[in-house]
Order: sequence, then C-alpha cells, then structure tokens
Amino acid sequence: METLLYGLKVTVLGMGTVFIVLLLLILVIALIARFVNGNSSKGKGADEKKTAQMNKVEIIDTKPQSAQGDDELICVITAAVAASLNRSTHNLVVRSIRRVGNTSPIWNRTSRQEQIWTKL
Repeated sequence: METLLYGLKVTVLGMGTVFIVLLLLILVIALIARFVNGNSSKGKGADEKKTAQMNKVEIIDTKPQSAQGDDELICVITAAVAASLNRSTHNLVVRSIRRVGNTSPIWNRTSRQEQIWTKL
C-alpha cells in the first residue's frame, strides 16, 4: 500500500511539473512572437499598401481570342484570384492575361495526374 501511495505521489508530481513547464513554454513563445512582430500600429500602413498592391492583378495574354471568350476567361480568372486572396471581386482588375508555360518535369506531371486519378 505504501508503494502505491508513493507511486501516485510521483505521478501527480510529474504531471504537475510537465503542466507548469508547458504553461511557461506557451508564455515564452507568446512573448517572443510579440517582440518579433513588434507594435501592430507601426505595421498597419505597410499592410494597407501591400493590400492595395495585391488588389491590382496583371496577367498578360499572348494569344488573341474572341471577345466573348476573353470576357469569360477574364471573369473566371478574376473569380479565381479573388477566391485565392479571400477577397471580393469588386476591387480586383485583370488588365491582361498571359499563359505561363509548364516548367515542371514530366515525372512531376505524371505523378500529379496519377494522384488525382487515384483520389477520384
């Protein structure tokens, strides 16, 4: 019986120590994050400038298409950019569209296609 009580005391002491150390670690990480990020009031102007720059999307087109096809393509690309930026489309302007060549190696494309087909 004495061994059981000693074991329980050691268990409670160990669990308490781990809990307290984890709390201290959380506080240290929060303090480091606060020092690294600095004051949030200083960065607000820079964040607004970055947001304004991100809202202007320029994509250049190399192949001419019909007017209706261009309008539909621009609408789709604007919606995709807005969805990826988590913003509405009313403040995005797509001025032109340019197709970017595929630079990934053939083994990479094949692997992607295989993974897509295995997930379906």
